[in-house]
Amino acid sequence: MAARKRHSEPRRLRVKIASGARHGYKDGMKSFVAAVVLLCLSISPAARADTPDDQYINIYGLIEQGDTLNGKGNADEARAKYAEALKQLKKLQTENPLWNTQTVKFRINYLNGKLAGSAPGGSSSTSAADTTPPPGINLADPVEMKIKWQAGKKYKEQVSVSMIMDLNVPGAPKPMKQETTMTQGAAISVVKETDGGGHELMVEMQSMQMLSKMGGQVLMSFDSKKDAKNDSANPMAKMIGMKVKVLVDGAGKVESIEGSKGAAKEVDDDPVTGKSKLIDGVLSESSIKDLVDDGKELPPNPVKVGDTWTVTHETEAGQLGMVVFNMNLKFKGWAQHDGHKCAVFDVSGTMTPKGDATAIKIEDSKFAGTTWFDPVMGLLVDSDGHITSNVSVEAQGQKIAAKMNLTVGKKLLEVKDAK
Repeated sequence: MAARKRHSEPRRLRVKIASGARHGYKDGMKSFVAAVVLLCLSISPAARADTPDDQYINIYGLIEQGDTLNGKGNADEARAKYAEALKQLKKLQTENPLWNTQTVKFRINYLNGKLAGSAPGGSSSTSAADTTPPPGINLADPVEMKIKWQAGKKYKEQVSVSMIMDLNVPGAPKPMKQETTMTQGAAISVVKETDGGGHELMVEMQSMQMLSKMGGQVLMSFDSKKDAKNDSANPMAKMIGMKVKVLVDGAGKVESIEGSKGAAKEVDDDPVTGKSKLIDGVLSESSIKDLVDDGKELPPNPVKVGDTWTVTHETEAGQLGMVVFNMNLKFKGWAQHDGHKCAVFDVSGTMTPKGDATAIKIEDSKFAGTTWFDPVMGLLVDSDGHITSNVSVEAQGQKIAAKMNLTVGKKLLEVKDAK
């Protein structure tokens, strides 16, 4: 957001516009990500070996183990976990230099600080970046983490989704690899303050890029910056410029959404390519809500560095049905990020279906991510989430099983006066 994950994770998926993954994870994913998953499965099967997402989740697990051991006073065992995590993280960075550079850099700095602090003669277990709060905030004092919309301001956001599907289709001679990337931009204008300290927001879809490939062959390509808005061959282009009115209360929670259903009806149905499913996901009330509600994974009470909290919430995820996010969050420390002094949250947890999903089944889902939040300005500055799941879909009488690796990021690009 110049950022405003989670996290996706994933806010873990957050639009979604997901998740989350905002926060998340942020944010991280949900209806929008569900639509992307369904689209990918409907276009074609794909497969792959361990991805950077897989590697990162394993690394994150080592860091968490090290933190747990360190908290119990087992410095030597913690140091071994940190050292192994740092080794694997540097290997990931070397092999994938463009993969989530901000997250990798932050984790490397964090691990270097841990190793320096746990070395013989070392002082504490955190680096300087973890312990320096913004001016006016004392390190020992709890800090309120709350979204603070400002009337008359416009917030430009960008959500990115990268997904690799690993599917084994019955009868296929070998697995195949499919990669899908998507980036969407939106602007949230704060029209006015309402009674009770709430706000009226206007959400505008501004840009969208999508590319899906399998075996080097392009299955779908769309770029709103190049494709004409009224080009009937690209019905997704009609989303650009659409606006939806959202009312939020004083805590930033969505009270009502107006215009999302009407906007979706204006877009041509395209059942052959599956674009209509994607469009429905992007323009659904659930997607708009996840885009705007950056505060649902924030702590309910003021917190200090080291504090933890849990969040459980449900969301409608299109063909996935209702899904439940069980999230564990930890205030890891402070860091300068994209021009903001941010509180850094670790996010981890699971995503599970509630009841029977209609098309896609989800099992063994787990995610890990990082969120950067500016408590002074009340802004979600940046978030990323990394999700792995086993999914399956019934297609033409056959069951297709897949391993899904998903990265969801949400970023505040700019805050300026609304015209």
